[in-house]
Amino acid sequence: MFFIYDNLAATLVAMAVMLVLLSMQQRMRDVSIEQVGMYTAKKHSLDFGLWMRDDIANIGLGVSGPPVVEHTPHATLAGMTSSFSFLKKLNPSDATPSTISYQLEEVYEADGVTQQTLQVDTLSVPLFEVRRLVNGVVEGKSAPFITYFAIDLLDVNGVSVSGVVELTEQVRMTFSMGVPYASRSYVRETHWGATIQVN
Repeated sequence: MFFIYDNLAATLVAMAVMLVLLSMQQRMRDVSIEQVGMYTAKKHSLDFGLWMRDDIANIGLGVSGPPVVEHTPHATLAGMTSSFSFLKKLNPSDATPSTISYQLEEVYEADGVTQQTLQVDTLSVPLFEVRRLVNGVVEGKSAPFITYFAIDLLDVNGVSVSGVVELTEQVRMTFSMGVPYASRSYVRETHWGATIQVN
């Protein structure tokens, strides 16, 4: 009889140890996924932010007259920018300046109809990508995890001049990028911002 009780107790202890080990393994896997997602978001944010900063820092290079030619707020998402265009010479020898544009585009699922989202707690946040066009031709784009994108036109005192592109003296860029793969991550988004003086 004691033999049966000993075996039963040993089995219960072994099962408890196995559950603890499985739980630890699951948590380690979750942490690893969160780390990969966070690294991915940080890398994409820094790469895109520095690339956009370097590009916009040369607004108006080789151009006489106002360099900003278009600034369109998003039609339905308050505070976000749908498109932004400016002039600059890509090479000093160019006869005319090129038009550089940044356009916010929705990211779709494989069906081509449903917009991709990122689950943040109980909210489904829509995802976008920002495309860079040179004279109407796409020459680059951000990672498809953008959750917020705004370009603000400011005067010399940092006051908004949205809608009056001729008065632009500074450009403020901000964007947020969702953390992919990690719906339960403590950090849901990365944020980047910079203000650039127009030449």
